[in-house]
Amino acid sequence: MTSLCAGKANALLVFNFVQQGSDVALKGEGSITGLPSIKFSDAGTGPNAIDPSNAFLLLGNNQFTPYDFYSITGPTSFGTGTTKFLALVSSTDSHLSLQGASDRRQFGLSAGYVEGTPISYSGIFANTTLADLGLSSTTGLLAEYSIGSDTIKVYAGPVTVPAPAPWIGGSVAFGFSRRLRSRLRNCKVSNQG
Repeated sequence: MTSLCAGKANALLVFNFVQQGSDVALKGEGSITGLPSIKFSDAGTGPNAIDPSNAFLLLGNNQFTPYDFYSITGPTSFGTGTTKFLALVSSTDSHLSLQGASDRRQFGLSAGYVEGTPISYSGIFANTTLADLGLSSTTGLLAEYSIGSDTIKVYAGPVTVPAPAPWIGGSVAFGFSRRLRSRLRNCKVSNQG
């Protein structure tokens, strides 16, 4: 039974390229909710690769499995680099595919993905730099894509979130705790009836 008191999860999937010594690490973390209808389904395997000039990421654990594609909107590139392959470290999904080029505009996920389920991916580009990948000219947020009611973001370099001023943080926390207590109180009343 679904609780009417539960709030909507604020899902977001982030891919981040970070220089780590002589290598570049790619990490993907988050989840997706509010998916649109499936655009089409397919099956197969593919190498772990990126092509920033065509806004392309093909990631996963290289198992032959079915996957579903969903329409996205966003930029047609997130850098100047061409196709580069990377070594998989770990992946929760057998297929993650961002295709932002103007003739595609789709995101692929393993078939049967349950909305809100955590997605994680990590891979390494050995002996390379952000510049070698064509990602050095614009560190920070490279691209943002909409998929249904959610967002996929691509970053280069450390992701920094500005901290609120202490007095703002305290007032936000106080307001949030009041709303949470009120919502819980209302849940108890409605669950008893």
